[in-house]
Amino acid sequence: MQKCIDFGKGGAHCFSPEFVYAEPGETVCFRFHGPHSATEATARLRDPCHSLGEVDTGVLHDGAEASIVISTHHPIYIFSAPQGGESMVAIINSVPKESVEAYRKAAIPQSG
Repeated sequence: MQKCIDFGKGGAHCFSPEFVYAEPGETVCFRFHGPHSATEATARLRDPCHSLGEVDTGVLHDGAEASIVISTHHPIYIFSAPQGGESMVAIINSVPKESVEAYRKAAIPQSG
């Protein structure tokens, strides 16, 4: 089963949805609407906008798609590198204590 996250759809400055749950072996696709990236963060809430280097699509533009096959139940924190801490965040396999809102709040100071 494939789950998709839209980046900047309709000019919105967010991912939609901001959270998906995917089992190992499932595919998550990223659909781009503007110049965005799907970049995995290093230390999640402690360092929310620096690339881990495992998931990093680079900047893609309108109509581009990329996908990853999930290999873990652990959370995967995604941000859009060009936007940094401007609320463009999503989590694959979030746990309640590390919600999307907590991730967004941690990322916002990174943009300045």
